Amino acid sequence: MKAIFDPKFYTKQGRLNRYALACGYVERAESDYSLETYRSVELSMSGSVIHVLTYERMGPRRKQFCTNNMKQARAVFAEQCKALGVSRTRL
Repeated sequence: MKAIFDPKFYTKQGRLNRYALACGYVERAESDYSLETYRSVELSMSGSVIHVLTYERMGPRRKQFCTNNMKQARAVFAEQCKALGVSRTRL
């Protein structure tokens, strides 16, 4: 099955927009998979609440940030990606 690229799901910067998140798409950034150092950050939406989830294999297991403000959620997502040193991927 091929992945479908639909422009209405993405912003001009290639990020998932609010509509795509509401449809169930998840934006994820993750490190290379290693049992000791795996880290990931997810941007998702449940109802009208946008979630930023951070997972680290070592250290604090999971952090969650919730907001209704997309700009604030993107800022937290970018900050967490930079702090963990992970790169963004689409799902």
